[in-house]
Amino acid sequence: MRDKFVIVFALLIFNSGIVAAAPSGIHYVGGASVGYNSFSFDKKIEQQLTFKSVEGFTTVLFRGFMLSLNTSMSLKDSDVSEAGATGSASRFDSNVLAGYQINPSITLFAGYKGGKTEISYRSRDGVSQPGCRVNSVGTYEEIFLQKGPYLGGSYTLNLKKSGKLSASLAYARLKSVNTFACGGDGTNTGDNIALSDIDGSASADADSGYSAALTWGMSITPRLIYQTKLKINYYQQKLVSNGKVFPISQKFIIYNTGLIFVW
Repeated sequence: MRDKFVIVFALLIFNSGIVAAAPSGIHYVGGASVGYNSFSFDKKIEQQLTFKSVEGFTTVLFRGFMLSLNTSMSLKDSDVSEAGATGSASRFDSNVLAGYQINPSITLFAGYKGGKTEISYRSRDGVSQPGCRVNSVGTYEEIFLQKGPYLGGSYTLNLKKSGKLSASLAYARLKSVNTFACGGDGTNTGDNIALSDIDGSASADADSGYSAALTWGMSITPRLIYQTKLKINYYQQKLVSNGKVFPISQKFIIYNTGLIFVW
């Protein structure tokens, strides 16, 4: 019975970064998955970036309490094609989470997450674009960072022989630091500053957004679970530069499938 409780809720780890514990005793859960992540940055990147990704986690469980560490990264860079340049993009995410199982269906959790998207550009014609800071190898880098706390909950539905279906929803309050390498074609006195004119570092101290996930899992053996997950992260930020506020948004869509191990 104790192992059954662990397995019933273990699929939550890939859903919200959380896994529910057995009634008593210490248990350890780990797993890995592969899939695809997409990233879109409103008003900054002209295309949606798509990454092949790998995700892994480890969790300690004790009497309904849990502590988990989760990381994911792009396996292959995404091709980037902008008006005057081409390049490649990579993505890395991590989070640490603590939670508690209120009853067999409901779990509450809180944690801290961080993520980084890094894009390396190269001019199409080999000539630097106006306003771009090119490094020694002829490329210019842009980096978008987010980090901060989040709070949420999950609900698990027992489908009996068809496995378990889990849904989670979380709210995040993040700080963003965006490093832009190009300042567009520059501005003159009296010109309106556009997002493409920002050069250097620009931050947003109060990003807000949500994370919603749906996960299905089924036991293969008493200690091995197959799972598949669809997750959407959506964040809004008010980026401030030269006294002007730019309301922008970032969206991540994540689809993974993998295995969970309980011991």
